[in-house]
Amino acid sequence: MEEIVPFSWDALYLFEPYTPISNVCKSLGIPTLECSSVITRESVDDGEMYMVFTLAGSIVHQEMYIRFNGDFTPISYPGPIKKEKSKFFVVNSGEKSASGEPWLKLVPVSALTSSPKKGRPKVPR
Repeated sequence: MEEIVPFSWDALYLFEPYTPISNVCKSLGIPTLECSSVITRESVDDGEMYMVFTLAGSIVHQEMYIRFNGDFTPISYPGPIKKEKSKFFVVNSGEKSASGEPWLKLVPVSALTSSPKKGRPKVPR
């Protein structure tokens, strides 16, 4: 991520589809009274998730991310992801998108384990 994100940041928060705004705010430490003015969008579709980049504890960028571009879900690792640990393997999940294209998973390097039989990474499901 460090190589492709064009702004300064030090942590990345990823929120699965349908995560309520209140949960996003809780994870980011945003007080309830300020929540709806800071986080203004919510994922309401299986095909999207919410990404928030912070720098020194302040939000510097937030966006709805389309999972077809590379799927981070399920998010089975603790967040936030620090910039220095934001390296991801692109792994073909073996599944197909609605258009028939391969469904690609973005898996943090630190979250992968080696398969004892083949020595290949296992994709968390």
